[in-house]
Amino acid sequence: MKHVLRSIVLVLAVAALSCPAAAQQGQDEEAMMKVYMQAAAPGAPHEQLAQLAGSWRIKSTSWQMPGAPPVETAGAAVKKMVLGGRYLQETLNSSMMDMPFEGLGLLGYDNLRQEYSGVWLDNMSTQLMPYSGQYDPVHKTYTMKAEYLDAASGQLVTARMVTTVVSENEHRFEMFMPGPDGKEFKGMEMVYTRK
Repeated sequence: MKHVLRSIVLVLAVAALSCPAAAQQGQDEEAMMKVYMQAAAPGAPHEQLAQLAGSWRIKSTSWQMPGAPPVETAGAAVKKMVLGGRYLQETLNSSMMDMPFEGLGLLGYDNLRQEYSGVWLDNMSTQLMPYSGQYDPVHKTYTMKAEYLDAASGQLVTARMVTTVVSENEHRFEMFMPGPDGKEFKGMEMVYTRK
């Protein structure tokens, strides 16, 4: 694996060296390799994500629109660090609208953009939902912004997703989206409790 990673880094470094700007700066192959290795290395933000790894029970509450009665379901999720500790992978099983609900998510920290970014996909849609945002260490919250096409309206919708770390054994995910009047409302809340 190290050999493959070193080969990829070497190819990227050689490609970068062939660029006129890099050649003008006189950066040698070793310096470029160091830059790429640093950009690819997991660090403190990735270690922080690893705190969310584990097996979880989920209590989910959703609202179709503001003021609607809540719909409650239960489920389970497994979160684990993958690809050398660079991404937190979530596999979720629950129910939605009396049907089985399966989801898969990846969340990582982009060293170059200096932000958390991820993607969510599930069996209730054919869309990949990318999202990105920041972590607030004071409030222990990850706040992400996501955009997706609404199936009913065909319009691009912006959602806000907030994950609050309550303790090492509990965290809460909330998803806020625009209601019929355009004002934001909470459409979903999922409480994760460590098994």
